[in-house]
Amino acid sequence: MKIVCQCLFYCSMILCMGLTTSTKAQSIYPLELNLGQPSWDSSFYDVQQIAPNDYWLCGESGVLKSIDTNFNIKTISIPYQTSDLLKIGIGKKFIFIASLYGIVHIYDTQTQGFVAYQLPKKYQKSVLYDLLILNDSTLLLAGGNPKIVKGKAAIPRGFILKTNPFLNKKPLVVWKNKLKFPFCLYKNDSLDQVFAACYSGLNTKIMTLANTRHKPHFRRYAKVKALIHSLQLYRGKMYFGGSKNFRYSKNGLVGSIDVKNKHIDPKIFETQSCVWQLHTSQNKLLALSKSGIFQSEGKDFITKQTVFGTNPYKMLAIRGGQYLVVGSQKKAFIISP
Repeated sequence: MKIVCQCLFYCSMILCMGLTTSTKAQSIYPLELNLGQPSWDSSFYDVQQIAPNDYWLCGESGVLKSIDTNFNIKTISIPYQTSDLLKIGIGKKFIFIASLYGIVHIYDTQTQGFVAYQLPKKYQKSVLYDLLILNDSTLLLAGGNPKIVKGKAAIPRGFILKTNPFLNKKPLVVWKNKLKFPFCLYKNDSLDQVFAACYSGLNTKIMTLANTRHKPHFRRYAKVKALIHSLQLYRGKMYFGGSKNFRYSKNGLVGSIDVKNKHIDPKIFETQSCVWQLHTSQNKLLALSKSGIFQSEGKDFITKQTVFGTNPYKMLAIRGGQYLVVGSQKKAFIISP
């Protein structure tokens, strides 16, 4: 893989206080990234740990960055023209990156080279919004109409496909719906279940993957009147985070589903903007939103930090209790406890 050091970063500490309900201030280190790209290249969508000292960030217009634990930033070059990179999946030997036009970029950690595989013609105008690695031989791909991702009105044409890591065989359709879009795939090892959250414009149907003798398929688990972006199992409940609808800047929420009796609590917590991710850390449930990071305290959520003037799409625990947060407007933050 050709890695070119292409940018310097400016890192300054800002001490930020939370809301009056916050119990502790946190230190914020904003990473200013010089992408060398046009101004419309504006968002990081995902961040994943690739190696003990290497984190990859992907985003709009094919931007792919590497950051180490000393916060040195490098540009990773994909050796062919690409478009928005939306999701990174980590396998034992390969790294998968979901993109537009039904393309999956695959990085071989042994040869350190990229290859690209494109789905059959009927999916080549679609966006691959999420992916999930089930095992060494099975990959789930979720996507649909790319206009939905940009918040535009369109027929979703959602689908979830099962394929092998090389996409060299015809993918198996495990779910499709012209009027729904799959915003989230989630696997929980303790329940040994795979979940999908698919939005219709009015509500989200949460489904579980069922394996039968004939073929795998998704069956209904719960139905919630909200747009769900994230699922997370926590203390016997399946928590969901998102917004009431496509108005991401308003009406963010967190709710839960009791795993045993399927009782739904649709609004445990509400905030002014979309909850993009739920994350568990140190026996706490964290909710990531433009309004801040919120932490569970018993049955309530408190504001841990209000620092984001942009939408933070993904957070990842790194060293010493710190978090790397990435989002819109080319922003990346290091959050310290």
